[in-house]
Amino acid sequence: MGCILMEKVLFRKPDFDNRLGMIRPAMLPKNWYELYEQQKYLKPNQPTTEIILGKNKINDSSFIEGLIKYWEYDFFNDHVEYIEKYDGRKYFYYIPLHLVDYFEQLEHIGFSGLEEEVKKDIRDSKCKIILLATDEGYFGEYSDLYSTANWDLDLIQKWCELERFPSDSVMFICMNSIVNTHNQKKGLSYNTVSTTCISEKHLNLYSLESPNFSELTENSKLFLTYNNSFHFHRLGLLEALHRNNLLDNSYHSFTLQKDTNPQVFKYHSELFIKLNNNILTDEFYKLLEKLPIKIENDYDEENYKGIDFKGQIMVDYHYKNSFLSLVSETLYKKGTVYFSEKTFKPIYQCHPFILLSSKGSLKKLKDLGYQTFDRWWDESYDECDDYIDRIEMICKILLDLNSKSHEELKQIKNEMKSILIDNYNNFIMRYTQKISPIIDSVEQEYKKFINNE
Repeated sequence: MGCILMEKVLFRKPDFDNRLGMIRPAMLPKNWYELYEQQKYLKPNQPTTEIILGKNKINDSSFIEGLIKYWEYDFFNDHVEYIEKYDGRKYFYYIPLHLVDYFEQLEHIGFSGLEEEVKKDIRDSKCKIILLATDEGYFGEYSDLYSTANWDLDLIQKWCELERFPSDSVMFICMNSIVNTHNQKKGLSYNTVSTTCISEKHLNLYSLESPNFSELTENSKLFLTYNNSFHFHRLGLLEALHRNNLLDNSYHSFTLQKDTNPQVFKYHSELFIKLNNNILTDEFYKLLEKLPIKIENDYDEENYKGIDFKGQIMVDYHYKNSFLSLVSETLYKKGTVYFSEKTFKPIYQCHPFILLSSKGSLKKLKDLGYQTFDRWWDESYDECDDYIDRIEMICKILLDLNSKSHEELKQIKNEMKSILIDNYNNFIMRYTQKISPIIDSVEQEYKKFINNE
């Protein structure tokens, strides 16, 4: 079959939902309310449940439409044509995963909740499913002391097999940069695509005109680190920085949700203590009592009105008055490499950085065209299997830098100038590219699909 000229990707809309009074959000199964009444779906105290049901009743459809509009309709804007059903042209059934509990909610439902004619079209090779996970990168993450492994990739495979879908009938786009490694090891039949563009494009940037490089100012702190949401490696980082007397020479926040979600903090901190009690000191317990620790010269509330969340904002003062960023990423376990907006903030600010993240994160960052700082310190911490070893190696770097004079650090930063500016330029190039890599991946997949490749 010859090449077909294609202008737009075809997406099929889900059916109209009479109960919601709107086109059903694609993440919901067609019989979602019946499943809910049978207590098989919309589990209590889950994000999806709160959005759809509200206070034990169907939520207002305009609220749900507003919540999902960007991802279901505006995200692909001019690149997609929406059709009601198969009209002789192959199409995609697009399921954007807005919420972290998607796989948990649909574990025993899977693709059975699709329209019957859509499932028939998939079996007849007239349709493919596009799954887009719009945040996080834990898909395929390994287990550790605190939590079990993530089996979502295997679950997608199981759903395909249960519905007797052909191999290669699903495309899963997510933010685990090593998802293709999992695909090969597990022998998955469907396609996986990794992306970082959602995080790179998420920052609220005030200028795209010139790099923000500045020489190290007098009385600068050694490093800057933000630790707002609770994650176990951040509690480990707090302990290590305190033990090595490094906190005084830093701008740091360790709120760890103690004030915003005390139940989360209590449960997880008690688990951390239980599993690490033999190495923790009385000083650490005293430090816990001081939490939350808030950062100096923090965000002015007026600066982020109307913005999705605080993480999109950068405080210039913190970057201009510190030598480097100690970025504690969201995820830290093996099996994932995930870059949130936290990684790209110092890059935009022309700020050197040390990355407390998962094994191999620096390597993947280099694959994206960014440069790191192994000329000035040992970056083999990136190869540590255990986050505790990674933190100890990072503390050694900080202790060495802490022993240097202001002039020495100023000289080091000036030596880094070309790398910092190159990183900034690479970020801006990726931030401003006209066609998103996600859209490009979907378009390329559609071209192969309609050409029977």
